[in-house]
Amino acid sequence: ADDDKATRRLERWMGCALAAGCEGLMCKRLEAPYTPSSGPSRSAVWGKLKKDYVSGLGDTFDLVPIGGWQGSGRKKEWISPWLVACVDPDSGTLQSVCRVMSGFTDEFYRENTRLYLGRNSVLDSCTDETDDDAGKGGECGHRGGLQAQERPPNVETDEAPKFWFTPREVWEIGGA
Repeated sequence: ADDDKATRRLERWMGCALAAGCEGLMCKRLEAPYTPSSGPSRSAVWGKLKKDYVSGLGDTFDLVPIGGWQGSGRKKEWISPWLVACVDPDSGTLQSVCRVMSGFTDEFYRENTRLYLGRNSVLDSCTDETDDDAGKGGECGHRGGLQAQERPPNVETDEAPKFWFTPREVWEIGGA
């Protein structure tokens, strides 16, 4: 009951902050002294709550995956980051917007690497970790899924991902 009451109060304060044109709320633990931050470092006593962090409140964009790179560390077998694009209504071309790589589950990475590359892992049948063909996506000698031989002709970008994809899906991407 106390958690529900606290949640309702926080939602009400958040609504007031957003209605006033603020980005969100800064919250401090009650027992902690007031000590303003002296830079971008994170704090164990201060927390930031923005509308983008709350499901259903943040802005989203409809973007098309057009390319990707091999992940590193925990994500080394999957595509990460993904290069996404939006449609230019005047020209009909896809213009790259950004790379996205956080906020996805491991299952998302697994399923979409399989869908886009036609294999379970970026590492499957790959022995050369370097990009020796200037981002044309041919270093593994393997095609499948939605992988394209080279940048699709309707895509405009200065990026050179390891893998190019045939634009087929639209993803709803949230930003913070």
